[in-house]
Amino acid sequence: APSCGGSGGPEICTNGVDDDGDGDVDCQDGDCQGAPPCGGGGSPKTVFLRLGAVAGNFGGLAAADAMCNVAAGAEGLPGVYKAWLSDGTASPATRFTPSGGPYLQVNGAPVANGWADLIDGTLVMPVETYEDGTNASALPVWTGTYANGTGSPNHCAGWTSTIGSGDSGTTGQTGAAWTEGTTGCTNLALLICFQQ
Repeated sequence: APSCGGSGGPEICTNGVDDDGDGDVDCQDGDCQGAPPCGGGGSPKTVFLRLGAVAGNFGGLAAADAMCNVAAGAEGLPGVYKAWLSDGTASPATRFTPSGGPYLQVNGAPVANGWADLIDGTLVMPVETYEDGTNASALPVWTGTYANGTGSPNHCAGWTSTIGSGDSGTTGQTGAAWTEGTTGCTNLALLICFQQ
């Protein structure tokens, strides 16, 4: 495999910046065509907002995951997807397969440089692209999940009720607000889908 960025060996990425200083993330800029990602971190995973907002009684985690997979299939996106969602029993921290590779939106924009970066409280760029490549901004998303990937106690009775409130994030945010906030379970919000 060719060297990364002419540095004479595989690049070492630290906080998404490689050792030759050109700022590429996991060798995605073509420096290392045919080479593994920096540090062998793994293949990129796709992240998207599911088109179509739903009330808080959409049916639970399995129903949300199914909605993500139907949306991905309709756009020809490969892989299996799970919603960034918790229900009091399971959360992304327990039900996701952590990836060392980058999490990228369908337009190639990075969300995080791997699982550890995803749950550190700050995203590289906000999640704001639907499965069809169009963008959303400042819309609510159901999460029931803290920025560290663990579940919150507010999840519309496991996403089966319109009574009370559920934790939600907001598209266009890179701080904890991308996943942390609260809205009434009768309100409509989007789902964020992550390839596993």
